[in-house]
Amino acid sequence: MNNFFKRLAHDATVPLEDMLGRLVKKFALIIMAVGCVIAASAFLTVDLFLYIESVSSPVVAAGSIAGFYAVFALLFFSLALRRPAVVETGAPPPQTVAALMEPANPALLSAPSAAARPTAAQFAANLDTIASPILDALREAGMQKEAKAVEAGTQVAKQLGPFSLVVMAAGAGVFLGRTLGSKRKLL
Repeated sequence: MNNFFKRLAHDATVPLEDMLGRLVKKFALIIMAVGCVIAASAFLTVDLFLYIESVSSPVVAAGSIAGFYAVFALLFFSLALRRPAVVETGAPPPQTVAALMEPANPALLSAPSAAARPTAAQFAANLDTIASPILDALREAGMQKEAKAVEAGTQVAKQLGPFSLVVMAAGAGVFLGRTLGSKRKLL
């Protein structure tokens, strides 16, 4: 079973490592390109200054170049701060999440807090519904230890509640990711 998890972890991490490698290469190339654009801009600015200075005075050259950069700065700020245009379509306006979660039956609207948040019994029933096919498959495969581990995990999840379960899963994911990402030999 341990070899299965090793292979599963390897198959899951190889595409991520490839993607991360490509991302780092692209980021490095973009940083080098930005550096070259900045250097080119500096040399073109000096060249423009020298040309305008030969035609006119140094004060006019400095002022014209400063004005040139100020106009482009204002243009870029206005583009960055503008709001996106609203596209008119024939479709109805999008509904909010709260409107989508409202029950169609008006009789169920008497207890909106119960409809919005599941009770502990509903949460436990949902967990049992999710875990039962997994437990059946593990028991049919003769994996009794794994089935007991899933049962224990289900019991812990029932006691934790939804928010604590998400926090614990995120922490376990970080720990597992660090463990699988290290170059240590797994047992």
